[in-house]
Amino acid sequence: MDTWVAAPAPPEETNWQRAPELLVPPRTVWQQLPWWAAVDLPVGAAAWTRLARQPLPDPDVAKWLTTRFDPAFADLLASDLPTWPRAALEHLATLLPDPWPPKLAMVLTEACWTAGVDERTRRRCAMQLARGGQPEGREVLERLHTATGDPLLDEALVQLGDCAAEARLLDRLLATGPAWPITTPSVDLRDHWLASVRCPASAARLQQVLRALLLAGAHSAELTPVFAALLAAAGPDALRLVDQLAADSAVPEGPFLWYRRQELLDALLEQRARTARPDSFHALAALVLDELG
Repeated sequence: MDTWVAAPAPPEETNWQRAPELLVPPRTVWQQLPWWAAVDLPVGAAAWTRLARQPLPDPDVAKWLTTRFDPAFADLLASDLPTWPRAALEHLATLLPDPWPPKLAMVLTEACWTAGVDERTRRRCAMQLARGGQPEGREVLERLHTATGDPLLDEALVQLGDCAAEARLLDRLLATGPAWPITTPSVDLRDHWLASVRCPASAARLQQVLRALLLAGAHSAELTPVFAALLAAAGPDALRLVDQLAADSAVPEGPFLWYRRQELLDALLEQRARTARPDSFHALAALVLDELG
């Protein structure tokens, strides 16, 4: 392996990385990488960087590289990424274990948008930046959004509490009309950006989205994460917004929204209990009733 890593990449290797769907991998790649993975060879930063650049669809090789990744590799890897082709970047995003080192996440995200990687990779990169919570990561997301307008970047910004991103996504969803199911079978609604909405200015829009989803055939019990987001955005006023939905004759499940209202009331009681620390349930009830007017 050391000899292979030290030698410059031959043209057939770099050509294959640019078009792995059209060309066959070099013999060294498809013969040696599975063997190195099978014996679980240790790797250093230079070797890992060279190996991760090979978009070989071998699950055993991928598992080996993921296990052998060390955050100490991040600086060398980040410095090399601007030269990576699209397919290699997409492959790398599947290898890196969570969470990504902050600097690497920023460089990889910018490289991915520059190279035009697929949607799945763009979403993974953006969400890694959001979960990192670094101010510099947010700046990268905002800069890329200004340049591209990609709604995937708004989804990541929503995770960071960006109210403008919430408004853009909610307006876009209402303009197109949300369908149900709103996620793919592999994505839990709790992981959808709707479940992360929490800005007060988004409450009315979120109520409209809930109404549209109910009209599209969703059952209210399936929308529990979105009702929870309504509580986060509207606070106690969420109860009034749910009451409005329940009174809407066009909403087929209107009478059953009492259950969702009760869940929100229970959550509100728990929130107040944690913050006010009343000395009795009656004191807590009085506090909540006073706040609800």
